[in-house]
Amino acid sequence: MLGLRRKGRELALAVLYQWDLLGKDWKSLFQKTVKNFFPYPKKSVEFARKLVEGVVLNRDFIDSFIEKYALNWPIDRMNVVDRNIMRLGIFEMLYFDETPPRVAIDEAIELSKKYSEGEKSGDFVNAILDKVYRECGHERE
Repeated sequence: MLGLRRKGRELALAVLYQWDLLGKDWKSLFQKTVKNFFPYPKKSVEFARKLVEGVVLNRDFIDSFIEKYALNWPIDRMNVVDRNIMRLGIFEMLYFDETPPRVAIDEAIELSKKYSEGEKSGDFVNAILDKVYRECGHERE
């Protein structure tokens, strides 16, 4: 059985994917997604909501890291799943004190292996998040 936080990350990814593609209000997307697809425990849903809201509110700052380290890969041309997995990982690494940065990176890699292009995506996500970690994530450990 998946852990409560991992379930929350999966829900957050599903909502961010829709939000990124459709450009609709994240709150309504969140409610519909929870209602229709993710009958997860309350703690997972609450965690996912914090992640989604944080990514949405800090997207420009988070995206600046992705753009800085993904050389020759404009963010708007990236795989939408990878882009949002990196957003989740960076947000959690920088803003969630209860999650060690290395755990945020590992969880992002696992999401990319499961929902994107496997090892290839996992390697890409790992490379970007590791650079962010080296720049500022290690300050929390």
